[in-house]
Amino acid sequence: VLARAEAAGAEILKPAEDQWWGVRGGSPRDPFAYRWGIHSVVETITDLNPTTKMFRLRLPPDKALPFKAGQFVMVHVPKDGKLSSKAYSICSSPNRQVFIELCLNRVPGGHFFNFLCDLKGGEVLPVKGPYGKFLLNETPADDQIFVPTGTGIAPIRSMIRHLFENKTSLRVWLFLG
Repeated sequence: VLARAEAAGAEILKPAEDQWWGVRGGSPRDPFAYRWGIHSVVETITDLNPTTKMFRLRLPPDKALPFKAGQFVMVHVPKDGKLSSKAYSICSSPNRQVFIELCLNRVPGGHFFNFLCDLKGGEVLPVKGPYGKFLLNETPADDQIFVPTGTGIAPIRSMIRHLFENKTSLRVWLFLG
């Protein structure tokens, strides 16, 4: 992804021995000032159906991405000589912080999906986050009912996995729209 961005004319700043980088912003002394985030590595790409794929992004061992079930990240890819950003909900459980999974749906003519689907695995993909306040109550007292549609299942999947991995005694209902 970085090589494509550079080939498209984007000026990339790469601090030595650091996993953070930016495009005309930030400082090697303050890696959190870089606006393009953390390097993830595309580990697997799984076809869920003809128009939907799931991407597993491995995070660097020394860079945590402490997210909560329901949050999203910004993914950055080159477009028209610049890096462009798009939000994707994390669909993996926050109990496993060594990777994140993203579920993407094809949009006709969509730049991000088409760019990401050309990846084969092993590429570096910049992500930033987590963001968002659509969160699972950490101590729910009542049964949980979820009603998502399409790739809107992504944050719900994260929530349901989190509930079951934490051995909830509540009933969990999922109605797909």
